[in-house]
Amino acid sequence: MGWTTDGKNVVFRSRWYSFSGMRAHLFTVPAVGGELSQIPTSEGGFCSYSPDGQYLALNRMFREFRTWKYYKGGQADDIWVNKLGTTQLENITAGEGDNA
Repeated sequence: MGWTTDGKNVVFRSRWYSFSGMRAHLFTVPAVGGELSQIPTSEGGFCSYSPDGQYLALNRMFREFRTWKYYKGGQADDIWVNKLGTTQLENITAGEGDNA
């Protein structure tokens, strides 16, 4: 899904601990190899770190296999911000439709 802000870790998504086909969790692993670490947030999809590395903006569902635009139902993606090190999430989008 991307890299940590220091460029030392790869961010990836996995459904290892998920029971839904549309949701997964985010993990990091050192680029040189080593132990993986789950990012302590709820489900995650596309994501991006803030420049200071303290926050992670993310979608909570997969988008790769979506075939609709301007969708306004329950599977519409919102953008959430996670304060790293916590499970705190804040929805920064509002209104109907797909914001991501």
